Amino acid sequence: MSSLKKFTAIDGRVLEVDTSHKACAEFGFEPNQRIIDPYSKEGTIIGVAPLLEKSKCIDQGVNVLLVAMDNDNGKVCFFPNPAMDLQKQPDKTRTISDFRKLFEKKFSGWERQCNNQGYISISNFLKKLNNIGAQNMGKKPPETVPDIDATVILTKQEWTELEAEMATLQAIPEVS
Repeated sequence: MSSLKKFTAIDGRVLEVDTSHKACAEFGFEPNQRIIDPYSKEGTIIGVAPLLEKSKCIDQGVNVLLVAMDNDNGKVCFFPNPAMDLQKQPDKTRTISDFRKLFEKKFSGWERQCNNQGYISISNFLKKLNNIGAQNMGKKPPETVPDIDATVILTKQEWTELEAEMATLQAIPEVS
């Protein structure tokens, strides 16, 4: 499986990003690692790509670490000095309920905003979340807990895979 994936930058350009552990490790981070920026905003390490044009302090073509900030709808940006600018978030237990909240935050009003293809894709993704959330129904009847989804703990890999799939949903065209 290729570690090269396409992401959209904040300025709208599509970037081919190396999402491998090796590429991110050169900057002291891991792909999909949660971070906090200098303004206390949260994001996720995406990978590494060459800078498309010269910035104030980095030449064009130099590899930069890319981050998807939670408040930028999955679009990626870079920080000139990630070792100084970004703080690693400690790992925490994450449930399917936590993931649903993240989905709802990013896709508020999705039913009215996407085309038919997008509607089907998002509906299928929600069905997948329902199936994962139903894992504990045999062990814990839903009527015995306030939120059955909160009882299903996701591994770091499961969370990462769901985030990657959700990022592809964010690229679905809106209804015009």
